[in-house]
Amino acid sequence: MYIPKKNGIVALIFICITLSSCKTPAILSYGKSFGHCVGYCNKELILSNTGMTYVQKKNGDKPETKKTIQPLNKEMYNEILSQFNSKSFYLLDSVIGCPDCADGGAEWIELKSGKNKKRVTFEYNQAPEDLKATVNQFRKLEEGIEK
Repeated sequence: MYIPKKNGIVALIFICITLSSCKTPAILSYGKSFGHCVGYCNKELILSNTGMTYVQKKNGDKPETKKTIQPLNKEMYNEILSQFNSKSFYLLDSVIGCPDCADGGAEWIELKSGKNKKRVTFEYNQAPEDLKATVNQFRKLEEGIEK
């Protein structure tokens, strides 16, 4: 079966995620940041098949970092990946709108699978339709960690 080069990578990653047959499992990350903010204004939640890592960073000359690592059961990990549409994700532009313009904040989703990596950054609270469900899942996980 012939797969065009551009779509071949997308197809390979899609197959890899949906079948969980990769040697290197997919890592799905969500983050948000605010440029003109005091406190922990940059946050990232990283999901892998071994758990989740939550990183918070302060803005400024001496940024402090807090890191929380928690287990994530494989069922939850697989559920999030199964609901994530990697095919439509790879068709999105890398930057959508004007993230963090006028200190409005920015959010992003990133997928790493093997040597392939793609990040889509968008305005805070303005997730593209294809990413809304995934962003909502990440926000719920983040709320559980911050409490």
